[in-house]
Amino acid sequence: MTWRWKDGMAFLIPPSLHNHQLNLSAGYDLENPVSVPQLSPYASYRTLGAYYISPSGGMEKSVEVLRSYALDYASRLESSTIQKEPAIWSYLLYLLPKLTFPLMALTLTEPQCHKIQSPALRALLPKLHLNRNMARSKIHGPLIYGGMNLPHLYTIQGCDQLKFLLGHLRAQDKTCKLILICHGCLQLLVGITNFFFKRTLPNLFLLYLPILAYICMAVHEQISSFYNNERCMAPVFPRARRRQSYGIFRF
Repeated sequence: MTWRWKDGMAFLIPPSLHNHQLNLSAGYDLENPVSVPQLSPYASYRTLGAYYISPSGGMEKSVEVLRSYALDYASRLESSTIQKEPAIWSYLLYLLPKLTFPLMALTLTEPQCHKIQSPALRALLPKLHLNRNMARSKIHGPLIYGGMNLPHLYTIQGCDQLKFLLGHLRAQDKTCKLILICHGCLQLLVGITNFFFKRTLPNLFLLYLPILAYICMAVHEQISSFYNNERCMAPVFPRARRRQSYGIFRF
């Protein structure tokens, strides 16, 4: 791969914009090397599990493929005479596992997840005798606030990635070592000197558990104000103690 620097930033460039070649000999023929074809860093490809991730990190092809699944499901559902209960079960047991399987290896944004899930929801809601333009806060909202509690792809992606991280940290396997190496390189790039996972895992949870509780309280207030059609204000966290303040600074 070849990079081009501009204003202190490195950008990958496709093979059509440079003349670099990689020549290798074939067998015993050392006088006639063979030029290895080069793929563009923006070309997507399919892997085992995650779909179409390009070397540059672009995931447009993943969004396109997953959205095609949702469009196919929506077309089949709209043309059917399926009843309410089979419709919701087909969505939860057939489509969602198909869409969420590669999400743990992807980093899709919330608008991308909404773009993928939108066709299926617009076909499903009329089968449930609901307006297809109903506010998505009521569709994905929890039951305690009167929502339908239908899972959102963006939420599933984040939860699966947290389970992946914590599971390998507990297992201490090779994947855990790779995660720690990537995390250490990222901390060096952003200028953080202290390693985040330096403490043992139980102490880490005990240290940051109050902080997570504060975050959950702030999210609770945001959901309540949004559900009551109020303007969402900035979250207000309770005053932390000295040990918790140190934990917030380290976090």
